[in-house]
Amino acid sequence: MSLNVDAATYTYAQVEHVVGSINGIFARRSALEGRLKHLKKLGFPGGVNTGRGKRVPYTAPQLTLIALATEFAQFGILPEQTVKLMRHRSAEIIETIGQVVSGAYKGPPGSDYDPELGLSSFTFFPCMLADLMDHHEDIVVSAAATGTFNESITDVKPRRMSVLFIHMTISDLANTLEVVRRGERRRFISSLAEWASSPTAAEAFGK
Repeated sequence: MSLNVDAATYTYAQVEHVVGSINGIFARRSALEGRLKHLKKLGFPGGVNTGRGKRVPYTAPQLTLIALATEFAQFGILPEQTVKLMRHRSAEIIETIGQVVSGAYKGPPGSDYDPELGLSSFTFFPCMLADLMDHHEDIVVSAAATGTFNESITDVKPRRMSVLFIHMTISDLANTLEVVRRGERRRFISSLAEWASSPTAAEAFGK
């Protein structure tokens, strides 16, 4: 993926710091590092698994995808399932991130939501015992046009539901980056907006 000179980029140490910070992981960074390396071995996000001894900068979309994958880990979803799910719905995730950073679907005036960002959530119906079930579909999806899309990993009518607020993840990333480097919030959001409008945006999800 080609990068503009002014595009926001980060070292692995910065990625680990920011993702750890928004999840409240400070003392056990080595355990977090192991989880991030697992994602890297799965080729997620795309463009970061370049082999030993070769360091590449992480882009704003790569950092965001790692942060979202970490949110799925908070639900207890395995990395392999997370990567499969995110790649399968890459187009919707790109569109949704674009809506967030463009300020679409903003919260009401005076609310606690980030005033610059739009609102968006990812609603999914977890089924962690799907491999034991006699009949199930790997992924069944219904998408809405309101900045929210739904994901199910079973064809059984769900009795449980989980919600991930994508706008909150992006807001927390942007605010934490601003602490790390002044002015980085604006660069981060601008880089995400440029990426979301690019025809090659899906490359960030790997293969």
